[in-house]
Amino acid sequence: MCGKTNPVFLRRKRGFTFLDAVHSKFCSLIRFRVVMMTGSINYLNLKPLIMKKFFLLLPIFLALISLTSFGRAALPVNPLAEETFNKYFAGAANVKWSEEAGFLKVTFTWAEHRTVAYFNLNGELAGSIRNLFYNQLPLAVVRSLQQSFNNPVVLEIREIANDEGIYYGLTMEDGKKRFKIRINSLGDILEKTKIKK
Repeated sequence: MCGKTNPVFLRRKRGFTFLDAVHSKFCSLIRFRVVMMTGSINYLNLKPLIMKKFFLLLPIFLALISLTSFGRAALPVNPLAEETFNKYFAGAANVKWSEEAGFLKVTFTWAEHRTVAYFNLNGELAGSIRNLFYNQLPLAVVRSLQQSFNNPVVLEIREIANDEGIYYGLTMEDGKKRFKIRINSLGDILEKTKIKK
């Protein structure tokens, strides 16, 4: 369409419209690109040129995608850790194994909660973390939060179970302040850190 007259519906009786000016500028940019590529003014249809580049680059692009997505080897699972996992977390779904800081990390869904469990290299359970709702906290923890804070708004709750016992990591807001709190199941606040909103 470049180099030809514009369609009738884009013309006005008096002078050029805005679309005429844009069309004219666009065509001159395409012509300039063709001149730069070929070294001469050639008003050939640009579609074959674009299609050639597309069909040359498409197989390379698909090969890169297939290499990056299918080239990863699966993490070999420690049979002792897998046996312990199946013993403690029977019925777990969406199980994904990975390695983190010298531990085997398992991310999964168990009893409708996102849960993470850590196993040492001997296959023993080192600890687990699961997300909870506020109404699932022990009564002593809820009472302690209400006594320690004016109007607590709990944003995130994680139950952490390890050799030290069970404690809860909470992110909460009290007015204009945000805190990270570590509290045990008896309601004792073990750690309180102010963080930025």
